[in-house]
Amino acid sequence: GAQISVSGALNANGTRAQPVVFTSVADDGWGGDTNGDGGDSQPNPGDWNRIIVYGRASFEYAQVLYVSATANYGGIEASGGVVDFNNSTIAHTQYECVNAHNGGTFTARNSVFWDSSLGFGYYGSGKVAAYNCVFADMTVAVRQSGKILRNCVFYKCSEDFVDQSGVNSSFENCLFFNPAGCGVQEFSKC
Repeated sequence: GAQISVSGALNANGTRAQPVVFTSVADDGWGGDTNGDGGDSQPNPGDWNRIIVYGRASFEYAQVLYVSATANYGGIEASGGVVDFNNSTIAHTQYECVNAHNGGTFTARNSVFWDSSLGFGYYGSGKVAAYNCVFADMTVAVRQSGKILRNCVFYKCSEDFVDQSGVNSSFENCLFFNPAGCGVQEFSKC
């Protein structure tokens, strides 16, 4: 249930070889056995709440894992703040990967959003954009309207690629594909 609140600035800038990782205390794959249980526990989606940004946050070669414990909040949430998310990953969320509201902005480049219930949520006045990103193994990739998505790949979205008036989002040069038996096989909203 813990969260990180950013009122000033957060710079989570790693490298491809050494990413900055935000994860569950039960995730022994990063940082070792930090909870001291000898590997008895396993990480689960929603083990911790979110990173909420009121100020500014920069993620470069970062991973945000096993987050989003509360419905209608993003694993990373731009609440009036500005988030730049580049060459990074959000995965294994219980609810949505990203949410922007109260005039916040979230911009992702060359990043991956996967193994989650929802990629981009939207519950208020905020701006979300993704360039050259991948959305995979999700229930729904994009919820509600107003998103900008360019050169993105949407793969294995079991219920829908976009729902709740997603028709007003901008999709340019995107690829939508579900293998047979994986969910909707076509996408008529863009």
